[in-house]
Amino acid sequence: MKYNVRATLINPDDEMEYTFNSIIFSFIYDEDQYGNGYYCRIEGKNFYRQVIDLRYNKTFDSNNKEKWIENWIKNLWNGDNGAFVLKSYEIKKEN
Repeated sequence: MKYNVRATLINPDDEMEYTFNSIIFSFIYDEDQYGNGYYCRIEGKNFYRQVIDLRYNKTFDSNNKEKWIENWIKNLWNGDNGAFVLKSYEIKKEN
């Protein structure tokens, strides 16, 4: 299952806006793994590719992946300690 995220951020230092037009969140399930068996791969143009192990993540609900994505981007771009501030975002489910 894939989700495409468009996010607009504000740099707190200079108030400039930056937009990621397409960050792809891919959820991978492996029934042979421990825990819930889920991983999330995140990648996009000008965005550092990463894989997050969700197997024992108590905040992850496999029936509500969009909520986890929303919480993840709000936490990443919260404006604390020099982080960019999330101005707006849109999450679209892909086939």
